[in-house]
Parts: sequence; C-alpha cells; structure tokens
Amino acid sequence: QPPGRRCRLTATSPRAVVLIPNWNGAHLLPDCLDALQRQTWTDFQAWVLDNGSTDGSLDLVRERYPEVVACDLGFNGFFAGAVNEGIRRTDSELVILLNNDTEVRRPEWLSQLVGYGRMPGVGAVGARLLYADGRVQHAGMVTEKQPDHHGPDDEDPAQEAA
Repeated sequence: QPPGRRCRLTATSPRAVVLIPNWNGAHLLPDCLDALQRQTWTDFQAWVLDNGSTDGSLDLVRERYPEVVACDLGFNGFFAGAVNEGIRRTDSELVILLNNDTEVRRPEWLSQLVGYGRMPGVGAVGARLLYADGRVQHAGMVTEKQPDHHGPDDEDPAQEAA
C-alpha cells in the first residue's frame, strides 16, 4: 500500500467515520475495505459493525485490516440497528454509511462526498450507486436546508413592491 493512503488512527477522533454494517459478509468485505484503503482523503476511520456473523467476518477484519475498527454488536440489528449503534458510539464530525457489498470505484469518492457534506446548509449527501453491470441504482443527492421564510413583521422586498 502506498504510504498515506491507509486509514490513520490518532488519539483524537478522525473527522469522518465510515460505518459498514455486516452480517456474514466475509466474502464481501475485502473488496469494500480494499477500496477504502485506496481513498485519497485519509482523515477517516472505517468501522465494521458486525451483526452476529458466524462466517469469520470479525476475524478477517482483525487479521487483514488492523486499521479498521471491528465492532462486535452482539446482536443482529440489521442495517438500521447497526448504523444507529455506530452513530451512538462515535463522536466524529461526519458519519458515512456504506453497505458491505459496496466497492468504491474512484479514489476521490470520499473527498468529494465529504466536500459536499461540509458545504454550508447541507445536511445529507448521497453518492451515485451503480449495479455491477453499470446501470444506475441511485443517482445521488445533496439535501440542503430550506431558505429562510419571512414572517409578516419581517422586511421582505417582495412585500415592499406590492
């Protein structure tokens, strides 16, 4: 692995945490985690949130990916329960949710996602997802807060023109 492209562990929380729910996904995790190691933006930590796997998923993560936090949840909370537990356990500034069957294709994916997520007024960002055959599964999104609304006592240029 090229230096500086692996997840950096520090005494303080990284700016972002990538939460990966997992249940018996040992056959899926290498593609997912290897792609994260190739990211150009490295101020993140990957967490595998294991939902009680019996296929050696946690052993695989601990042996092959020591920089990844392997969380044995001790229960199967499915996707929602796992990510909610991960969110409760982290104090990172940004939380990225990633399925264990996802392989990130571009090394700048995380930097782009974080860049949009840090824009003023943005509350959530979604990436474009493709099926294995290249068809679009999800086109991505950026959610911004609604523009300010004026009350009857506020100055409103539209009201003045009437």
